[in-house]
Amino acid sequence: MPETNFTERDFEEIASGTYQYFRLEISAVKSDDIMQLSEMKLFTDATEQTEVNDYGPVVVTPASAASELTVALRNENAGADTYTITVTAADGETYKLEKSGVTFENGKYYEITAKLTNQKTIDLSTLTANKTVQDGYTLTGTLANKVKISIAAGATVTLDNVTINGYNSYEYPFAGLTCLGDATIILKEGTTNTVKGFYRFFPGIYIAAGKTLTIEGTGSLNASSNGEGAGIGSGEAAAVKNCGNIIINGGNITATGKSSSAGIGSGYGGTCGDITINGGNITANSEYVGAGIGSGGDEGASCGNITITGGTITARCDYDKGAGIGSGVRGTCGDITISGGNIKATASHGGAGIGSGDNGSSCGNITIANTVTRVEAKKGLGETNYSIGNGAGSTCGTVNFGDQTMYNGTIWTTTPTDGGTYGGLRIGISRTSSANDTWTLRPAQ
Repeated sequence: MPETNFTERDFEEIASGTYQYFRLEISAVKSDDIMQLSEMKLFTDATEQTEVNDYGPVVVTPASAASELTVALRNENAGADTYTITVTAADGETYKLEKSGVTFENGKYYEITAKLTNQKTIDLSTLTANKTVQDGYTLTGTLANKVKISIAAGATVTLDNVTINGYNSYEYPFAGLTCLGDATIILKEGTTNTVKGFYRFFPGIYIAAGKTLTIEGTGSLNASSNGEGAGIGSGEAAAVKNCGNIIINGGNITATGKSSSAGIGSGYGGTCGDITINGGNITANSEYVGAGIGSGGDEGASCGNITITGGTITARCDYDKGAGIGSGVRGTCGDITISGGNIKATASHGGAGIGSGDNGSSCGNITIANTVTRVEAKKGLGETNYSIGNGAGSTCGTVNFGDQTMYNGTIWTTTPTDGGTYGGLRIGISRTSSANDTWTLRPAQ
């Protein structure tokens, strides 16, 4: 907490006049963790119309050091008052230092020792204007006003019981959180965080095209949109139509895409970079047409490569033709590589559990390594789609189980059978009808 210490010293005539009132105002320029105090103003009365002194510069290190600010003070009333020093740094944070119950005597000279401690915590409930959050800050609280929250390029920001429930109106065209460049979001242990986009064409969390968002930590996150935006990724609006790469290293994450958008990936007709999941408990679903993890729906919707090395992951398309992991209807995605984790992927009508969606969708090569814990893939209803591979009326690259190629991009060179072992993976096939298969792969040993 900020502290002040007032110490009496012999008076020195460094300022003229008798001050009936004063307020010491300090403006600052912030560079890294140093605040360069560039201006200190002393006023003669409460209206603050007449400035009588100008001091500076003084350097304050908010994290640790104390710096002495010296000024001549006269209190004609010779009473016990509360004096406040207000420091506003260029990063927008304000620090108030108060000392009460001190009698300032006329003709005495005082040292003011100010110690600033920057807690680097922003309570969203206090924000009344758009805010760009800098590196090292923690966000907490519920966003009360309809303002845009951005994360600065290169920043690492911690979420500590954050609630952003975006209001669905064209007057608020932005995501719940907008990452302006490479960014890391840490989900603080034991916390529950909710981030929903504002206007329907914007995602819950957006990362600028060509940049990388990394999510880690052990807390919980629920990310969603109000319409055609992904839970985490891109949206339909031009400003957020193309997003960068997404890396998830941990956390308990639920990501929901609404109409024609992926849970994690691209929004309606939008694009997304590579998606990498290395750990965490992840539930990603598209409510309509998009993939749970991958691309949204419609022509032009795409995502890069999808790589899963670990974690417990449930991905699904709830309704109408999207893949569980892969592409949405008429969308595309790059290669899908799963080398670890416990995976459950469920498609909707005509889509592949892992692979492409229905109706002109495509995906790259699909590889399931024999190092996974378990992979369960369930296709949507249909006769020409596969649990792992292409959706109905769609295409995919090769399908590889371990080091064995099952599908060469044109034909199935080896048709999986229940109980068969391929490339070090044993497959179980359950069938509720000829049009609805579930393939379960485990290491053969």
